[in-house]
Amino acid sequence: MAETVLDVEFQFVNGVRERFSIDSLEAARVLIDHLKSDKVFLGQSLIVSEQNCLAAYRTTAIVRIDISGPGTPKWPYMRGAKSVTEVTEEHFESALNDGVLTKERVLASQQPGLRQEGFTVLHLITGQRIIWDVVTASTEMVAIDATQAARQLLNSPSLHADRIDGGLMLINVAHVTRLAFYPGPPKKSDISTLSATRR
Repeated sequence: MAETVLDVEFQFVNGVRERFSIDSLEAARVLIDHLKSDKVFLGQSLIVSEQNCLAAYRTTAIVRIDISGPGTPKWPYMRGAKSVTEVTEEHFESALNDGVLTKERVLASQQPGLRQEGFTVLHLITGQRIIWDVVTASTEMVAIDATQAARQLLNSPSLHADRIDGGLMLINVAHVTRLAFYPGPPKKSDISTLSATRR
């Protein structure tokens, strides 16, 4: 029996999931080329050739694509981050509540180039909430830089991160209803935002 090179799972807006296993290195390379993180959701359809059929999927119906196996690609992370990794709710709450990340955020805002860790929380149209631990180098940002960075992510065709159990996930940003960044900017930040309290 051939060894699986790549496992790919599509998750759709209606909650349905479809999984494919690929045991050919060449076939895996072809599929990965079609699944390039910056292009996969830009086309109207995604074609998958199976053993007994050729299937066409409407990309607007796909919420996320999970890829795992030895053929999993290594793509650059969003906005030059050093790592973007899925974490549990428990890890997120624990890291946020100890206050260390907030202190580091204030320090990093004053000294560009420091290791900066934070969380990006994605809320999907399906009701899923996904939490990513993001490690990057701090940069000096003014208000317009920070707001443009947030808009740039939300206007990207896709975002990807390493999954907890290995492999990576590719998110169709068209189905992201909300992006939240923790901790937020330092209290003395000049970032102009709509001040609100969530209920």
